[in-house]
Amino acid sequence: MKIPLAFALLCLLPMAFCQSDSTTDCAKMDFTKLSSTCCMHPFGILLDEMSMVDGMSHCGPKPNLEAWGNSYKINTLQSKDFNNFIDISSKAYIKEVCAAGAFMRCVFIKNSFFHLGNATLNIPNLSSYLVGIAPNSTWKTMMSKILDPLNPERANSYSFNDIVEDDYEYIDCGSPTGNITLLPLMMMQLLQSELIWMCPTQNLYTSKNKCESLMNNFQYCDDKIFSSTAKGVFYFSV
Repeated sequence: MKIPLAFALLCLLPMAFCQSDSTTDCAKMDFTKLSSTCCMHPFGILLDEMSMVDGMSHCGPKPNLEAWGNSYKINTLQSKDFNNFIDISSKAYIKEVCAAGAFMRCVFIKNSFFHLGNATLNIPNLSSYLVGIAPNSTWKTMMSKILDPLNPERANSYSFNDIVEDDYEYIDCGSPTGNITLLPLMMMQLLQSELIWMCPTQNLYTSKNKCESLMNNFQYCDDKIFSSTAKGVFYFSV
């Protein structure tokens, strides 16, 4: 059974009604502002502070690329013609992921969030960074725990590499970029999903209108990313 990390390990996520409309087109959904719509105290801008770190300009930040670290965008890769899974053979997917993946890899390397030697994420460094930029004590507490199951310094931890399906670990982008890791990009999108689900206070005044509709659609589309089939991106079991 594939479920989000916080579902499996933190038990903090609110349940949403599942979207069962098979005609839903996830790629056309805009979830980038979902947090600010449905959360009283949203948290999702993860690259703003990072831009102040030495070397960030070397990665050539652009708004469309930074958005992959500051919002939930993985749904834009889903294909209605592919039952709202991601078609990894499509030219659109390869073009988008190569650009975003190369940018995020550079960001992670420059900020010591990625080990080049063994091609793994530096979870302790990333976790410390998230706690440091969290906007309040509630979010700081959540961020201090969210990556614990992946922390190699803790007993019974497991690797993020094992959570990401093989097709989403690397991508061949051809010349001149070549083969690049997608682990930093996928980690940022996993975090964006968790930040939506883990909002400590939902906006009650929108729960019966725009927020409810957005969350229903988000549940449906996000379930495809955390699918129990090999077409999904992430795998968690309980």
